[in-house]
Formats: sequence, C-alpha cells, structure tokens
Amino acid sequence: MALAITMRTAKGFTLVELLIAATMIAILFVGIAAHLRGGLTVWRRATDHGEAAQRMRVALDRLERDVVHAIVYDDRKERYGADGLLPLPGFGSGELRFFTQTVTRSGYPPSLRLVTYQCSPSSATPGLWRTSQAIAEARGNIAPTPEAMLPECAELSLRYAFQLSESSEAPSVMDWRPTWPDDPNEPLRLPRLVEVTIRSAAGRLARRIIAVPVGQFGTPVLPPAEEGAGGGGGA
Repeated sequence: MALAITMRTAKGFTLVELLIAATMIAILFVGIAAHLRGGLTVWRRATDHGEAAQRMRVALDRLERDVVHAIVYDDRKERYGADGLLPLPGFGSGELRFFTQTVTRSGYPPSLRLVTYQCSPSSATPGLWRTSQAIAEARGNIAPTPEAMLPECAELSLRYAFQLSESSEAPSVMDWRPTWPDDPNEPLRLPRLVEVTIRSAAGRLARRIIAVPVGQFGTPVLPPAEEGAGGGGGA
C-alpha cells in the first residue's frame, strides 16, 4: 500500500500586504508625532503666557512700591525749575515722574529718590523703562541710567483720582483724570489713587489700582543740610 506524502509550504506575506502594513505604521507614527507636536506647542504657549504674566506682575509690583512711598518733596512751586532747582513732578497719561522714599538696608533711614516710568515702544530699545536718581543728581540735571523693567511693553496708560465725582448721577464714583493735576493752579499734592494699565506687544493687558497712603506733605520734607545724606544710595 503506497503512502501519499503531501508537502505543504508555508505561506508568506505578499508585497501588497507589506506595503499596506508599512503605510499603516507610517500613518500611526505621523499621528503620534502630530499629537506630541501639538502638546508641545500648547505647553510652550502656556509657559510663555505664564512667564509674560509674571514679568508684567513684577514690573507692576516695582511701580506700586515706588508709588505707595511717593511724597511731595516741597510744596512751594518756586522751588522747581531749571538752574539747580528741583525737577517738577509729572503725572501724565503715559509717564510718571515723582519723588519717593526707598529703603536700602535695614536700620538705615529711607533714601529720597526721583523716579520716572515711561513706555517707549517706538524707540530703538522699546519697553517700560525706570530711572532713579538722588536729589542732588536731579538738581544737577545729571541724566540717570534707565533700567529696563518690561522689554515687551507697548503702552503705559495712567489715570488719577483724588476725590469722589461731583455728578449727582454717580455720587460714589471716583473722579478719574487723565493727568494730575489737570489745573496748573492747583497746589502740589499727590493723587489718592493711581490706575496703571500695561499693554504688551502681544496684546496682553495688566491693570492695577494703587492707593497712595502718604498724601500731601508739608514744606519741606528734609532740611537742606540733610539732602545729601537722604539722597544717597541707589534704588
């Protein structure tokens, strides 16, 4: 009796099946890469937004620290001007210039400084800039070295309030002004509230209302003999 032996060969993948498998794997890797790329983009945007918000917050904190310690150094207008006199403080719609007290080291008396804030988006080096100088330097018309507070600042907007509105329609609303004082005949005094709005080049906004607790100061803050000592130290 003859035995019939059948040889069965193993069946392999065809070229078409290999191409389909390779295509599916490629599509899978493309999808994974796109998903990772999207996640990295979202993470990068969130990180950039958080860092930008932090920089704006730090700049506002520094400005607030100067404003809450602002003083009227001398309320006699004849003490301000050129030729060795004091620079006149200015509270504009887009810039600040005022005298403030800064604490340098623990146990030392506060230092009197003239500080300015201005956002210059159209200059060669745009940003929010701060300057600080001693009283003697301000009298001598010595140009201070500006400090970059917020490089991406595109606009600095300021408003000021001193009293409640006199309008009968809104008796409890503060009377906000674009400059302070808007009447040059008003006495030299500080506003009670300063509203600061910073707009970045990316369109982000940061707004803060700062209360000025010191208020009006009399004449003068320091005797002339102490100006050199009070104006020392940088801040």
